Amino acid sequence: MNQEYALVPRAVVESERFYTMPVSAQALYFHAAVLTSHGAVEVPAMYDLIQRIGCSKEDLEILLQILWIQITF
Repeated sequence: MNQEYALVPRAVVESERFYTMPVSAQALYFHAAVLTSHGAVEVPAMYDLIQRIGCSKEDLEILLQILWIQITF
């Protein structure tokens, strides 16, 4: 069986900061983790993801401010 796994640091998802984020920002974090293979998600892919799962640009801003995700241009 060949499966791919995304690396999501347990320390991040068990932190108080993560638990206090809106659920939509948490969902965006998990979906972005699945999209990345090199630690960053490209801008077009991130905006497509935001639209597909119903998150907002504010959710992206939260993740960028906390430095849990990186986007590339």
